[in-house]
Amino acid sequence: MKARQPNKADRTGWSKRYLLRCKARAFTLLELLVVIAIIAILIAILIPGLRLARAQAGTVACQARLREWGLGFKMYTDDNEGRWFSGVWLSAMRPFWQGTAKGRNPLAPGLNIRDRGLTLCPLTKLDKPEPFDAAIVHYDYPHPLRPNTVAVSYAFNVWLQPKGSAEGYCWGNCQTKNPWAVPVLGDGTAPIVKPLHNEPPPGVGPNGTEWAHVCINRHNGGINMLFMDWSVRKVGLKELWTLKWHRQFDTAGPWTLAGGVRPQDWPAWMQKFKDY
Repeated sequence: MKARQPNKADRTGWSKRYLLRCKARAFTLLELLVVIAIIAILIAILIPGLRLARAQAGTVACQARLREWGLGFKMYTDDNEGRWFSGVWLSAMRPFWQGTAKGRNPLAPGLNIRDRGLTLCPLTKLDKPEPFDAAIVHYDYPHPLRPNTVAVSYAFNVWLQPKGSAEGYCWGNCQTKNPWAVPVLGDGTAPIVKPLHNEPPPGVGPNGTEWAHVCINRHNGGINMLFMDWSVRKVGLKELWTLKWHRQFDTAGPWTLAGGVRPQDWPAWMQKFKDY
């Protein structure tokens, strides 16, 4: 028995039913706009969280690198009866870090940092040199005009080293009652720093004070710091004036709460940060 062949009417009816089912499954313009709006809201919610997570990861990685520097400094001072080195810290510590950080001449076209080793905080920005921010990176070793300079975004406390006429100020060795309050190495925009307790923060008074090298907003209102007990922690920007940078440093100086500083005395960019 032959199978019945569909006639033209059957085919037309089937086509109509198929089109009706397709129309029933299709999105309307309003539904499409609602979906797009929901996706946009979710992205707006997630992006700040992702940025915060990235910043926190960078802070943790920075602290890990400073702990490695602490290990290197401890080995050096242990081998030298607790004494600090004289001269450029990167030169003295070269065997410790030389295989971890490389770069090209910063004055040459096409600057390219090939990796971010121990000498660079992971959150250092190389392309946005705004003042008082995390953007500036300086180059120190062996010399800015030589072809293989190294990117450095940490500042060493020069007051640790013996300095002749400044002997009463400089530490010279690791012998102190409160090593946890003596800064060694921290986030910075220059390889070395030599702050004084009566100098103002960057943005107040004359430009070019030593504080401009370390008073930078790299880690959400603070910087990471290695201390002479080899501990590492985040330090608030206004807290910098309460640390024992050298033997005669007044930790209750004019830029501390104990010294009478007022919130309005700070530059506008620092007024939102915690007081100390």
